[in-house]
Amino acid sequence: MELADHKTLKILVIGSDPLSRIGIKNILYRLGDVLVSEASPIEVNNIKEDFWDLIIFIISPSRKNDVDLLEKVKKIRPNSPIMIFDMYNEWNEIQAVMNGAKAYLNKMATYTEILESAKMLLSGKMYMTESMAEQIAVALSSSNISSDSNKFRDKEIQLLKFMAIGNSNKQIAEQLDISLQYVSYLKS
Repeated sequence: MELADHKTLKILVIGSDPLSRIGIKNILYRLGDVLVSEASPIEVNNIKEDFWDLIIFIISPSRKNDVDLLEKVKKIRPNSPIMIFDMYNEWNEIQAVMNGAKAYLNKMATYTEILESAKMLLSGKMYMTESMAEQIAVALSSSNISSDSNKFRDKEIQLLKFMAIGNSNKQIAEQLDISLQYVSYLKS
């Protein structure tokens, strides 16, 4: 899979555990021509100085404000896709995506899954595990989410369906005939 034409891809790995950052970083070098940098959560302010093709955010149980930190990263780099890598099963897949991630992997992810999800995000797509697709399918087929439910409007239900099949924000906006900003709003 060709990721970019003669361009070094820039990937940032954010996490409080240096061993986790180094491990993910070493796997990502298998993608080819990549520059992988790492940052601790307190260094997040420094990321605004560079463009990142992909940001990998490692969830830590010792940090109670990971959601706030993720929000900060999204504001600083709104166009960089974010992958959540959860070493401690603190989040679930739906929570990660609804907080702006384009992919969610936990500590059970294989080497191949890490590389495949990174490739998909770098090519502008969303990565969804079978488990996540099943969760969304169950949610969409349950009585909790229906077109007559007060909890979800029709656009939100359609958004979930398009997310489940891996459409990008741009594709969702085009298919729903809404703005990219509104897609982002619905996902938040």
